[in-house]
Amino acid sequence: MSKITSFSISLLLLCTTSLVHIAVSAAETAAAAPKNYQIIYNAPDPSAPLRRREAGLVDDSVLGGSVSRGLSRGLSRGLSRGLSRGLSRGLSRGLSRGLSRGLSRGLSRGLSRGLSRGLSRGLSRGLSRGVSRGVSRGVSRGVSRGVSRGVSRGGEAAAIVDGAKQAQAHHEGDTDEHAAETEKKEEHHEAEEDLIALPDLMAPLAPPHTGLTTQAQPTLYFYISVDWPVMLEFTINKRRAPKPVIHVELQPPASGSFAKGFHSVSLAEHGAALEAGETYEWFVFITPDPVERTGDILASGTIKRIAPSSALTAALQQVPLNQQHTVYSQQGIWYDAVDKLHQHVKGNDLRRLRAELSDQAKMPKLAIFDRAQL
Repeated sequence: MSKITSFSISLLLLCTTSLVHIAVSAAETAAAAPKNYQIIYNAPDPSAPLRRREAGLVDDSVLGGSVSRGLSRGLSRGLSRGLSRGLSRGLSRGLSRGLSRGLSRGLSRGLSRGLSRGLSRGLSRGLSRGVSRGVSRGVSRGVSRGVSRGVSRGGEAAAIVDGAKQAQAHHEGDTDEHAAETEKKEEHHEAEEDLIALPDLMAPLAPPHTGLTTQAQPTLYFYISVDWPVMLEFTINKRRAPKPVIHVELQPPASGSFAKGFHSVSLAEHGAALEAGETYEWFVFITPDPVERTGDILASGTIKRIAPSSALTAALQQVPLNQQHTVYSQQGIWYDAVDKLHQHVKGNDLRRLRAELSDQAKMPKLAIFDRAQL
């Protein structure tokens, strides 16, 4: 039986892996087809590790060959570890939890049932016996003692009446406080019903690997898929540094919200600078709950500042400003290419070229957004 099961699992893994490889190969073949791009990005190292992070519903095709590796490894490791750990943990946890829960539940249920039955029986019997005995004894004793004590305790009656009035006033105050608290809870609930829908995609306009810049204070761009009326946060961390280089709150523009589309953050405006030769990671994130930060929605990219080469400097001198983005992209300087593109190209030309860069950076949803505006 175990041999048959192992054979079935191996056959399943083989078939799944083959199908994934076929699908990935087809996608890579289509991606490798020549395109009439007006701007070409030559990645410094196409095989570099993936560094970009996107928040929301991301297309799996951006992962390339890692899809097949992830599926095959996930299936093989999941099955093997699941079987071994499931059996061992199931037996150990089943015994331990069975004993502990059996004892605890037995005690708790025994106590709860004992108390409920004891109270119900005690109240029913106590009330019936107490009423009958109390009425008979109370009438006889009350008449005799009431006459003698009534005169002496006449003053106490007034005190009792005053106490009752104070108790009533206190009860009315408690009622008002309870009503105010209830109203506040209802207002909070209504506010929760008006919560803003989170974006289904927030992404840096960055390459999958570490992008390059020659600028000490570059401008960074990101995309958000919905109109967002609430503050965003922006952070840059230097690798192996204990504190962020900068952490700022990005307030919505005068229109009242970050419009669906692309936005920028200028390091010069915030007094931050990158050191030559250093690598940084930058983040744009939404904080749904300021107390529980594990629920933050973030997008990030990595950036490294380099010194401009003599070839780059010479090539830039040969073209006008509105063409410098092509030189930067051909030289693999992503962030400078994107910034120059936004500075000197506008309208549909900007959208078309930005869509081409998004295609080459494996961000198809960003390209689709730009092409839809043409």
